[in-house]
Amino acid sequence: MTMDDERLDLSALDPMRDPERWRSFGDATMSRIDAVLHDRRARGDDPFLLIAAWRKPLLAAAAILLAALIPAEVALEMRESRLEAAHRLAVVSVEWVESARTPSGAEILSTIAERGTQ
Repeated sequence: MTMDDERLDLSALDPMRDPERWRSFGDATMSRIDAVLHDRRARGDDPFLLIAAWRKPLLAAAAILLAALIPAEVALEMRESRLEAAHRLAVVSVEWVESARTPSGAEILSTIAERGTQ
């Protein structure tokens, strides 16, 4: 028997099975919610203050994210530029081999250092 063939028993979640239990559960939940809302009102908190309280943690999270992403971006840029240099050198090397020409060290270095020619 696979997991899909087994029926899931949700009868414990049926509020009509034990209505008094569910009523007491709902009353207890509402009581806790009322207590929290009463405490917030007593402190003078309002929804805007609650939202504003998240400003610092969100800014800190954004700063951490940027601190992680910037070095990653720099590393990717460096990798990309090395790949471009390798590609340029490969293309020019094929041309040098086809023309039976031996390049100088300066030509090889200038080919690696060129930007945006391909």
